[in-house]
Amino acid sequence: MTQRVLAIVVFAMTALAASSSQCETPTSPVVFNEDAHEPVEPAQNAEPPVIRLLLSVTTPLAFSNTPLDPMIDFPKWIRASGALGVLDVNSIEVIDLTTGKSMPLARHEGLAYADRGRLEWVAESPQHHRFEIRFRTAARHRSPQPRAYTPPIGVGDLLRYNSKRPGPITLFHSMGLHDLTGDGRPDLVGTWNYFYRPGSPTGGVVFYPSTASSEHPYRFGDLQRLRYRSREDSPQLRDFSHHYNASDFADFNGDGRLDFVYTRSGAKTAEFYLGTEQRTPGGAPVFVSAGSVPVTGYYPCRVIDLNRDGALDFRELFPFRRKPAIQAPESDHHGANDKMSRDARDCGVVWEWWKIGWRTCRI
Repeated sequence: MTQRVLAIVVFAMTALAASSSQCETPTSPVVFNEDAHEPVEPAQNAEPPVIRLLLSVTTPLAFSNTPLDPMIDFPKWIRASGALGVLDVNSIEVIDLTTGKSMPLARHEGLAYADRGRLEWVAESPQHHRFEIRFRTAARHRSPQPRAYTPPIGVGDLLRYNSKRPGPITLFHSMGLHDLTGDGRPDLVGTWNYFYRPGSPTGGVVFYPSTASSEHPYRFGDLQRLRYRSREDSPQLRDFSHHYNASDFADFNGDGRLDFVYTRSGAKTAEFYLGTEQRTPGGAPVFVSAGSVPVTGYYPCRVIDLNRDGALDFRELFPFRRKPAIQAPESDHHGANDKMSRDARDCGVVWEWWKIGWRTCRI
């Protein structure tokens, strides 16, 4: 196995706040230093070589179980080593050089969107201050796979059961199944409400990528956010961020790619976003803004061909307490208008927390 040890770089950062009663937050910044060696020419073999970064904590640690989260610019080290390809995010490993043990590791969500991001683990003892970060490259990006064990770093949604068994997940609004990553398996999509972690956007359009197999058809990986450009030639990728929001997915322009419509409180518009060929390292398509239409609120929205004319229709669903029903064009060719009811007793459906029902009714 070929291995490479790379050159000096210094990180200055503050340790994450502890989430376990056994962890405490240091009172001074934690500074990291990576030891230096000359890069080695890539070996001519089929298996990508292991690239190694030797990292040491140069600030004295005051407590045991101190969370660490260095920012690593993986493309920089790949270029410096002379290796080919892109980061294989699933190959990352951290070794405690004091014990020789592979450390439980968390990858920051940002590594789903770029090859530069934070790794998170715990220094078990103040005397453990030398670590080795190992990783490989691949010819193309691979979707991040959930780790079997995630260290207890952070609070709330960042904590994991670590029960060795899959647990239930849900989304606040607009939950649906669509193949976003293009691997033929439906991903769990929808909108997130309120806050997820410090420094991350509030709410937004998110998805859980499928990790399904024939034995377990509905299993999903870690949450990722959908991102967009304000126009096709814009270099900046933007995040969706809002407290109350809703979305629905369909192919609006007939190009075979998933697009979606997005509504949010206070905007009084329904915004449309078209899928592009570009993808993030995590496998999600990058979207581009395609205009908007005025609406009366941010309530859950749906796109569906109600009158079977081959064109998608947009429907904004209002809470049942505001109006009794929506009159809609007929969809069953019985010669009568259809109704979308907001009374769960009428249609026998409780949809999200609005108690909204939707069915074809004779009126």
